[in-house]
Amino acid sequence: MLVRPRPPPPPHPPSNCNFPCTATPSQTCGGDGTLHTHPHISLFGDRTRFSGNTSSPPLAVVPRVAAYTLRHCYEDVGQKTLSAKMVASDNMTVEMCAGFCGGWTYFGLEYASECWCGGGVSGEARV
Repeated sequence: MLVRPRPPPPPHPPSNCNFPCTATPSQTCGGDGTLHTHPHISLFGDRTRFSGNTSSPPLAVVPRVAAYTLRHCYEDVGQKTLSAKMVASDNMTVEMCAGFCGGWTYFGLEYASECWCGGGVSGEARV
C-alpha cells in the first residue's frame, strides 16, 4: 500500500522563525519558541514530491534551494515536526541542510544550527 506523505498544516507567521543561520546570518533557520511554548521550524518541501500551494509568495529570506521550496514556519508540539534524520552545525546554512537531506521530501531548520529531515510531517505539528 502506497502511503502519501501528509502535507504540512497552514503556517505560523514567518516572524516566528527569527533565528539567523549560524554561517549565513541573512538566512532564517527556525526559531526557539521564546515568544511561544514550542520551538519553530523553517520547513522546506521538495517541490517535485509535494504538490501543495506554490502560488503564494515566499515569506522568508531563502524561498528555494535545490529542489525544495519554503513551506513557511511551523511549531513543534509533542514531537519533532520532522524526525527521520538530524545534524547540527555551527556553520549551518539552508543550502547545507538541503544537501544533507537530499532525497527526503522535507527538511527544516531550528535553533539556528539544527537541520532535520523527513518523509512526512508529524501529526502533532501545529500552526
